[in-house]
Amino acid sequence: MAKKLTPPAERQTTQLPPWANYPRQIWLAGLGALVLTQEEGNRLFDNLVQRGAELENDSRQLANQRLHGVRHQVSGTFNKLEQVFQDRVARALNSLGVPTDDDIQELSRRVETLNRHIQALLDEQKQTDKTGAAA
Repeated sequence: MAKKLTPPAERQTTQLPPWANYPRQIWLAGLGALVLTQEEGNRLFDNLVQRGAELENDSRQLANQRLHGVRHQVSGTFNKLEQVFQDRVARALNSLGVPTDDDIQELSRRVETLNRHIQALLDEQKQTDKTGAAA
C-alpha cells in the first residue's frame, strides 16, 4: 500500500539547537557587510578624495607663502651682499687710482664746459677778425 505524504505544515518540526543557525547568520552578516561596504565605501572614498584635495590645496598655499617669504629674505640678503661687494670693489679700484663713474662724469661735464668756452672764444675771434678786416 502506498504511503500518504503529509503536507509540510502538518509535519512535526524538530527543534534545532540555537547554534545550528550560526552559520546562516554569519553568512547573512557577511552579505550585509558586503552591501554596506558597497554603499558606504563609495561615499567614504569620495569623502576621502575630497578631503585629500582640500589638504593638498591648503599645503600648496602654505608652501607658496613660505616660499615667498624665503625669496623675500634671500633677495634682501643678496642685495646687501651685492652692495658690500660693490663698495669693496670701489674702494679697491680707488686705492689703485682707477677713476669712478662719478669721476668720469664730472670730467665729461668739465670738458663739455671747456669746449663751450673755447667755441665762444673762437667765435669771438672770428668776429673780431671780420670786423678788423672790414675796417
